[in-house]
Amino acid sequence: VTLVLGGLRVLGQAYGLYGTAVGTTAFALVLILIFIAVIWRTSRLLSMSERESRANRAVLRANEEKFRKVFKSAPVGITLTRASNNTIVDVNQAFLDMIGHTKEEVVGRSNTEIGLVQGTMDHEQVLAGSSADENLGPQELESVARSGKTFIVCLNTQEIEESGERQVMTMVEDITERHASAQALHSSEEH
Repeated sequence: VTLVLGGLRVLGQAYGLYGTAVGTTAFALVLILIFIAVIWRTSRLLSMSERESRANRAVLRANEEKFRKVFKSAPVGITLTRASNNTIVDVNQAFLDMIGHTKEEVVGRSNTEIGLVQGTMDHEQVLAGSSADENLGPQELESVARSGKTFIVCLNTQEIEESGERQVMTMVEDITERHASAQALHSSEEH
């Protein structure tokens, strides 16, 4: 563009259509207009990009809020565990009700440290079997509540990314009654 404008300025001066001062002024004005147009177009693109970014952030916040609501109100226990060291990052109230601990007692500790696991397969072994984009479960495990009462849980795990960190979300369902009913039915069928 500048070569074409420079060429027109030289040709106009060569044919005597206008003087050097007018040609130079016209050339400068056209360059300024082009520069303003480029700035205007760039600002519009940035503005559109910023609007899209704000819209994306709003959608992300809405989705995070939905996740939090589901997490907190779910009728089954849910834990978020840091994949790197198996420490609990967050738990919902249903999980706390099931195990009889407070949130302060469990966050930052592993299930083994809290004393929630019984038997040969512990929760860390279940989590170790989970990998990215893999839903692991259902897996039955015997657990111990704070009161000392043992109960059987069904675990379903899914590795997720939360705040740039790999975490394992575990759904914990107390199946003690279902397990006892199945055993009673099996016993009654044998007799």
